Amino acid sequence: MHKEILERVLAFQKKTLKNNIDMVDCTIGTGAHSQILLEHVKNLKILGLDIDERMIKNLPQNITAKQDNFINFYKHKTLSDTKNFDIIFADLGYNINQVYDESYGLSYKKNSLLDMRYSQSIQHTAADLLNNRSQQELREIFYHYGNIHKANQLAKIIIDNRQKEKFERANQVVDILNELSMGDQIMKTFQALRIAVNQEINNLNLFLEKVQSQQIVDKQLILIITFHSLEAESVQKFIMKFKKQFSMKTIKPSEDEIKENPRSRSALLFEIINKSI
Repeated sequence: MHKEILERVLAFQKKTLKNNIDMVDCTIGTGAHSQILLEHVKNLKILGLDIDERMIKNLPQNITAKQDNFINFYKHKTLSDTKNFDIIFADLGYNINQVYDESYGLSYKKNSLLDMRYSQSIQHTAADLLNNRSQQELREIFYHYGNIHKANQLAKIIIDNRQKEKFERANQVVDILNELSMGDQIMKTFQALRIAVNQEINNLNLFLEKVQSQQIVDKQLILIITFHSLEAESVQKFIMKFKKQFSMKTIKPSEDEIKENPRSRSALLFEIINKSI
């Protein structure tokens, strides 16, 4: 959604009459969004953050970035050394390069190791969860994060199987799902494990809390791209709770973008204005 992001940043700059704009790209990844903005928006300074140390190392040299979890954006000064960022941006989707790189263990199609961590700094892998969590904990992971309709049955079989052999690779989970006639639930099951490993929903809620608690001196633009209903629901609940402080619009990708990038079909851009000044 590069075009939609650019349009909103330009409109914000024009509306606020700001000569200089300070932005934090909280999940900078490969820097694709930031590169386009830097090329088209005058006097824009961007600080990039990403929990993934591998992404930070491969960023273009013209982007200033630090390794950190996006929930800690408020701890960083702007590149202009001012107190608040004018724009806060967070793209909550994983990067496709992380899927192609087997060391992340995000793809069930490659029988990779059950890692799934976006960063080596994250304590527990997917294998750790499968080998150590209780049946109730696993059921909740599969049910709440994947909407798996046989979550309890799946959790029980995982408990039974790990007594014989520890979980290490993706195919061990895929085989169980196929045995349960749940082949259509493979993607959702791995999504649930990934969300649990990286604490994605918990971190999003913490991020939103920090956005709300800032002491800002001018209007602020917050742009968030979500990719599944759990993320979107968290943002919507947050806005409803603090609707006196924030205004919100949602933008869906265009048909042209969906044709060019099918992954964007599930994307939803939240344009949020923090008006608490």
